[in-house]
Amino acid sequence: MKLNKLRLIFVLVIVTIVFGLGITSFQIVSAANQNNVITITVNEGDTLWGIAKKHNTSNKDIRKLVFEIERANNIKKCLIYPGQQLEIPVQ
Repeated sequence: MKLNKLRLIFVLVIVTIVFGLGITSFQIVSAANQNNVITITVNEGDTLWGIAKKHNTSNKDIRKLVFEIERANNIKKCLIYPGQQLEIPVQ
C-alpha cells in the first residue's frame, strides 16, 4: 500500500514538472515572437507592398512579407488607411 502511494506521488511530481516546463517554454517563445515587430503609422499614399519593401531587413520575398503583415494585422484585401497602426514582423 505504501509503495503504491509513493509511486503515485512520484508520477504526479514528474507530470507536474513536465507540464510546468512545457508552459514555461511556450511563454518564452510567445514573448520572443512579440518582440520581433515594429509598429508604423500608415501615411497617405502608402501601400502594403511599399511598406514591406521599405522594412524588408532580411531580404525575404516581398510577397511573403506582405502576407505576414496582412496576417499580423488581420488585414483583408490589402486595404490600409492613413493613420492606421501596423505591426511589421522583423527578424
